[in-house]
Amino acid sequence: MLETAKGCHRLVGQRVDQHATGNNPVGYSSRTSHVAGQDIRLQAIDCVVGEKNVEGDYSDDSKAKRFPKWEAPSRSVSAPIASGVSLKGLVEEWWKEAKAAGRKPSTYESYRNTVAKLVVVLKHDNASSVTPEDIVRFKDVRIESGVSPKTVKDSDLAGLKTIFGWAVMNRRMSINPAEGLTIKTSKPRKLRAKGFSDKEAILILKHAKTCKAGGEAPKLAAAKRWVPWLCAFTGARVGEMLQLRKQDVRREGKHWIVHVTPEAGPVKTDEARDVVLHPQIIESGFLDYVKASNAGHLFISPSVDELGFARR
Repeated sequence: MLETAKGCHRLVGQRVDQHATGNNPVGYSSRTSHVAGQDIRLQAIDCVVGEKNVEGDYSDDSKAKRFPKWEAPSRSVSAPIASGVSLKGLVEEWWKEAKAAGRKPSTYESYRNTVAKLVVVLKHDNASSVTPEDIVRFKDVRIESGVSPKTVKDSDLAGLKTIFGWAVMNRRMSINPAEGLTIKTSKPRKLRAKGFSDKEAILILKHAKTCKAGGEAPKLAAAKRWVPWLCAFTGARVGEMLQLRKQDVRREGKHWIVHVTPEAGPVKTDEARDVVLHPQIIESGFLDYVKASNAGHLFISPSVDELGFARR
């Protein structure tokens, strides 16, 4: 160890000589010779301390006392960047941007409902007053009210993280109070298959075929009659068939086609597709209903922005 310390002295001495004569140590250019000088001085101090330690002297290094004691910077939560921001207002501001980016209205409704529930729990609508402890309390209240932990995690907390994250990025808030909060959930037991059994499907289709219109709106009665059968023969989602328009049903050669498109309303993949209608649903009179219908949606009368676009 002593020989190592002496070797350190010799090496640093050589570098001092090189620097003094203008021959910069390896790795330093002439433009950084001042850096070389500082580096050599630090190495010299290390050698002195190392030699003292080898000789059994572990007292404090007097040279080190020249430097101030290092203290970790304190992390303080600064005040909100924007004052007077409401929680409900944040959702609407986020939606203006998210809508233009193609987010679905169903996502907006989910986030809006979550924030409305948060306002009820907090008993105020001031975004600047929301703390991480408030979000923990909201989570606990939701679970205690009977909402499943999975729903709280995947819907409530996910929505709040998104809204508050957008607020931070857009200088509305200084911190995201929902950041890092999650719930550990276990996979639920599945006691049956996800889809309908043959017996269940037959019962639904039979009931739809014999369903008699009551006091409901004509389009609703038509939806009860045709949508279950359209879903059965196309494999489409219920919402995709409910939002079919008259112009989405067309003939190509020998086949009748339904056009599933985001122009009519939300489509999970956001991609349009054509589906050939089965002859049985045509024989049942579906085309007669389409031809007798007015232009526009066959089964619903959407209000402004209900499906992500304004009704014309």
